[in-house]
Amino acid sequence: MTVKRKDIPQKRRKEIFDAATELFSKSGYHGVSVDAIAKKAGISKGNLYWHFKSKQEIFLQLFEYLALPLFTPLMQLFEENLPPRVKLGAVSRACLEAAEANPEIVRFGWQIAAQPELKEMFNSEYTEWMDPFIDQMTPLFAAIGENNPEDVARFYALTLDAFMGLAVMMPEIFKKEETIALLEERFINFTGGNDD
Repeated sequence: MTVKRKDIPQKRRKEIFDAATELFSKSGYHGVSVDAIAKKAGISKGNLYWHFKSKQEIFLQLFEYLALPLFTPLMQLFEENLPPRVKLGAVSRACLEAAEANPEIVRFGWQIAAQPELKEMFNSEYTEWMDPFIDQMTPLFAAIGENNPEDVARFYALTLDAFMGLAVMMPEIFKKEETIALLEERFINFTGGNDD
């Protein structure tokens, strides 16, 4: 018989994820135990296992928990009725502002991505979040006249991701307005296609 695990109260969930974020960021995935997460969160190991069946489940749910504040506003932006060039420009600004507003999330992603033992798991989760973002941008690039809109959308998304990392990891050299202007010049305001 399978035991249905209880939903985690919001406050408890935040405590667990805050503890896991700090520990995974400092010690890597394999350097952290469920015991350590439970202790850091101030709960028993049994209580933690009541909510999560494994360390991997904690990690995967943590990734989703951290990604939501970055991706949700962007996906909402795609629902707005704006011309393609305007929408793409708004995406650039929204990405960089989301990174600046959530630096701990961006740092965590980069630290986890740098751990070779997590490459497969991280790539799977990253792709799950990135693909819908690329799918939303592809028709926008098609509308402004790109010959290979999906490739350009993917490259644009990866470029934005790199600049989000730069905004957080090296804020002393990052210049948001200049970066947005460069992105718009290189990707959006070329002479081709229509604004319809």
